[in-house]
Amino acid sequence: MALCCAALLATGCAGGGSPPETTPRETTADRAERPRTDDHDAPTETPEPSPRQLSAAATFADLVAAVRALDGLAQSESAAGCLLRGGELAPFVLEADLASAVHPIPDAPAELGSRLDDPRETAVVLTRWAQHGASSGLALVGLNTTPPPAAGHLAVVVLAREGAHLRRTDTGVAPRHAGPFPVDRLHEHLPVVAEGAAAVVVTAEGRVPLSTLRLALGQVPGSATVVLAVALEAGVRLPSPPAADPSTHGLCAAGALPPPPADQRLGTLGADAIRARLDSMSEGAMRCFEFARGDAARGGRIRVLTRIGPQGRVTEACAATDELGDPTLRTCVLSVVRGVVFPAPTEGDFVDVALPIRLRPDTSTLQRPLCDG
Repeated sequence: MALCCAALLATGCAGGGSPPETTPRETTADRAERPRTDDHDAPTETPEPSPRQLSAAATFADLVAAVRALDGLAQSESAAGCLLRGGELAPFVLEADLASAVHPIPDAPAELGSRLDDPRETAVVLTRWAQHGASSGLALVGLNTTPPPAAGHLAVVVLAREGAHLRRTDTGVAPRHAGPFPVDRLHEHLPVVAEGAAAVVVTAEGRVPLSTLRLALGQVPGSATVVLAVALEAGVRLPSPPAADPSTHGLCAAGALPPPPADQRLGTLGADAIRARLDSMSEGAMRCFEFARGDAARGGRIRVLTRIGPQGRVTEACAATDELGDPTLRTCVLSVVRGVVFPAPTEGDFVDVALPIRLRPDTSTLQRPLCDG
């Protein structure tokens, strides 16, 4: 009986007690209504804004600082196809695809007017492709990607506290167009200085508002290539451009291939078989062209004389003519040609073929000055 009473007490069945309380089972609906306390309700971190996002009151110094930050983050590339978005009370966005010619990127100078007293002074501009102009008291470094420049000088717009100034990389500017003049009158003077120019370079003092830069960019002639640039500190001068390399490496001696071995007979190879290999050859040559600099970056033709041997492999290759004049680029192109395998010649051991290779600069990097202007 002791065991029986213990059991009754344990279950609340001993004399006169109230019935036991039961806990209702939780249903799926109850669980759905219950407030969640898991980590999904925890506050999320707000991502850092991109350096490309600039305020409506931003200055040229802020823009240059953004270029430097993007360069450090390896975020310089952009497919927007334009340089600057926003303004007119809206925040600015630096949309440019960037490629600075120097690292680290310097700060925008606080003052430039004192370097612009003499309109006979020229400017020198360094881009990723080449240096334009000789040594000068006003040295600029390009910040955005551009197509390789065509032949011609660069027109330079300098935005300062007192207004806009104009300079060239090849010669002085007539005083009536040199400035300073109000920025909203830039369209009256820039076409004169930019006539025949390969590009228009725009720079500013650090304190110049981006609203003023926008006003200037909106007055650049329609199809002109625009280079945003930052001025180097006073006294900093760029070195003179390197002299052209006179090397004849890769050029055909006397403009022809060497004589073939005496025991080999001239064969034939159909034109269609040769043309079928030209596309891959041109693609390889354009990869070489990506590293062209200076005048060679403007493009041109290389006429390659080629000897195709018994197995269809190139046994001789040299440049009969080379409009680009860059020995390093020439060597790269010849290496591509030597790597092409053709069908074997028929009715003989070799054929000699002249391959015209034209290298054209990529113009898809041309960016409009304003995205919404």
